Amino acid sequence: MDGAAAVAVRHLETANLSAWPAERLAHDGTWLLRVTPGHGSKRLNSLNFLDPADDGDAEARLAAMATASRRQGLTPTIRITPLTPPAVVALVEHDGFEAFDETLTMVLPTDAAAMPAGVETWETEHRRRWAEAMKTTASAKAADVGALVAVLERIVPEAALMVAVDDGTVAASTLAVRDRDLVGLFDVGTNPAFRRRGHASACVRAALAWGRAGGARTAYLQVLAGNAVAVDLYRRLGFTEAYRGDYRRAKDGTA
Repeated sequence: MDGAAAVAVRHLETANLSAWPAERLAHDGTWLLRVTPGHGSKRLNSLNFLDPADDGDAEARLAAMATASRRQGLTPTIRITPLTPPAVVALVEHDGFEAFDETLTMVLPTDAAAMPAGVETWETEHRRRWAEAMKTTASAKAADVGALVAVLERIVPEAALMVAVDDGTVAASTLAVRDRDLVGLFDVGTNPAFRRRGHASACVRAALAWGRAGGARTAYLQVLAGNAVAVDLYRRLGFTEAYRGDYRRAKDGTA
């Protein structure tokens, strides 16, 4: 990966990490261990990297981060992206870390975004209302509403929840976080009782328009590569793949 490509990926990754903030952090150079008890998001409970060249003393540093993860009650989990140092990738492969959840990061210019009808933009509401809507659409991975509220309250950049309402009921939702020229889309979900009615795509379009109105020129999101329905939806909306990665989880007795 050349320098320009690394800068572009880092721009997206730093926005992503700010938009979905962990409760606890441990830094080692450009290595960042994120820990969030009570929340099942892998991004909130994994070791992340921001510079592929930061690989000095990688074996000892990786071992220290794994120990810190276990001390927090977590199985050591590494998030692999184009910014992960190759030496780290080699180490986790040598140590038999299990690869899982291949993830695509997709992007779309917001220049053609227009606000669709039937979608509400919640900006100033209490975060518990956001969390309850997100739980209704089955998009949130938090073990309980309180854990999700805590994540939402830690978001520093501008944020809004796009909510599609059908017959007075929350039908779909999308969290949008606007940071500089980017708007990130998180936890796109649909109430199971209202699937296949276009509500999720309407929420995504609303998030694009909201981001555009505040100066964001590019939208990004992350989706599991194996979720063919979601990937197809995003491609039909115009999103294209920027890069991909996966997670690596330590097996018993490793790291």
